[in-house]
Amino acid sequence: MNCKSYGDLMMKYFDGDCNDIEFAQLKLHMKTCKTCAEEFENLGVVMAGLNQYTSPEPPQDFEVQVMNRINTLEYASKRKFKNMLTLLLCIIAAGIIFAVMTLGWNEHGITESMGKSGQLAGYFSSFTVVLMSMSNVALDVFSAMLRTLVNVNMAIVKTYYNVFIVLGAMFIAVQTMLTYYIRQSYGGAK
Repeated sequence: MNCKSYGDLMMKYFDGDCNDIEFAQLKLHMKTCKTCAEEFENLGVVMAGLNQYTSPEPPQDFEVQVMNRINTLEYASKRKFKNMLTLLLCIIAAGIIFAVMTLGWNEHGITESMGKSGQLAGYFSSFTVVLMSMSNVALDVFSAMLRTLVNVNMAIVKTYYNVFIVLGAMFIAVQTMLTYYIRQSYGGAK
């Protein structure tokens, strides 16, 4: 065996896994190899120093503390997911509102987009044509109402643009403060 193998045997000895034959071989090698003898002595000093120190005992309710912390983290994780889902739904709703409001400005509005479906009616039976024309009339009425609503909304937005910005900022500030106070009332969980 070489010195590296004896080094492994030394570690095995200090771990308490070395049998009598292996320890006898190690002692015999250390009589002839000063390097291994010094390493064995140094390891003995280190191990003796380590054995003097005991690991601290955990408190009596350590398991309860750990489980409470895990439950708190799980609750926070679930809450964060719910907050992200709410934010996503708000973004989607804002996108829909924005799309509806900008359709009134588009030169190819809802009525023209939906009117193209009427061109396909010629390929179907007469009953389908009647149904399609009725739906187009209903769609035209709905589009006119929607366009009027969008135009009124845009006129209001254009007139009170700065007011809406201030109200939006105030809404966000109030929502942030309420969220902060609610979290504080539940023990500061984030």
